[in-house]
Amino acid sequence: MTADFEFEIGAQPPANDPLFEDFWTNFQAEADSPSSSPSNAAALRAMLSEKYGAGFAAMDLMHSTAVEAINWASETVHAALDDSAEDDAFADYINLQVGLGGRALLAFDEVGWLLRGGYLPGAWAHLRTIHELFVVSATLGLQGMPDGEYPDLVERYVHHHQVFTPSLARDILAASPHVGSKLDEDVLQALQLKRQSLISKYGSTFARPWGWAAPILPNGNPTFSSVSRLVLPEFSMFYRIASAHLHASSEGLNEAWMQQDPRTKFVRAGPEDGNFAAPAILASGLVIGVLGAIVPISITTSPSNNFITGGRYILGALTRIQHQIAIGMSA
Repeated sequence: MTADFEFEIGAQPPANDPLFEDFWTNFQAEADSPSSSPSNAAALRAMLSEKYGAGFAAMDLMHSTAVEAINWASETVHAALDDSAEDDAFADYINLQVGLGGRALLAFDEVGWLLRGGYLPGAWAHLRTIHELFVVSATLGLQGMPDGEYPDLVERYVHHHQVFTPSLARDILAASPHVGSKLDEDVLQALQLKRQSLISKYGSTFARPWGWAAPILPNGNPTFSSVSRLVLPEFSMFYRIASAHLHASSEGLNEAWMQQDPRTKFVRAGPEDGNFAAPAILASGLVIGVLGAIVPISITTSPSNNFITGGRYILGALTRIQHQIAIGMSA
């Protein structure tokens, strides 16, 4: 190779360089000058809004309906509970599911706005978050209810992040020594003692990324894949697809390139049209799955035997809205 190239990772503006300052002044003037025509991105988003308008409206309707459904379920469930240890445990369970539902709906809303902007890879990445939340929610719903086979799963999940807090605190302290006044030795020791007490209580596998779910696995080796296979085995391929948009693996390169000629590639780094239906339909289906663990299809209270069935109709309405999403996003 006859050419010699020099690169600088972490480049800074040239110091005391008049030519750079002239360049920067001209660059800002050009960037600030008004444009007489809409940008390509603005024109594309206008087209997407017209093409998928019905689908976007249905996604908005699902989000607002699901928010109301979760809040209704929380209020209704708590109103039916008594002041007893058993009901307190169920309150903890439903509160956890409500939190998971809130996170899922936030990610679902983000999927909708990313699709509005033309960012299909970003929508797939957020779909992966909803998938993970569904796996947690379904696992707790199937195995971790207070009267279930593993009632301690709720407590295990809630406290699980604390086994990683000491290493996070040390990393923060190493990167920003000035926070030492808050993360002093007493704090670090308290965090470490909490980690040790959790591992002593739940076992060494608890310190693994999905260690909270270890009891439900025959081999005791908790990973996302192993837990997911218990509740949604057929979804593994979609998880792989979404992961390519989230991680820095080479699998995602093909969507970042534009072929200029057999040797030269340019970047694709802006909004595009594409198969918007797949992430929208899958995201809405997973959200409905999460709500299935929050919104009861019936509630029978005693001794009055009051029978409440509103949840079944709410979930039914959400499935109809998902059908509207499928039609609107398949334009």
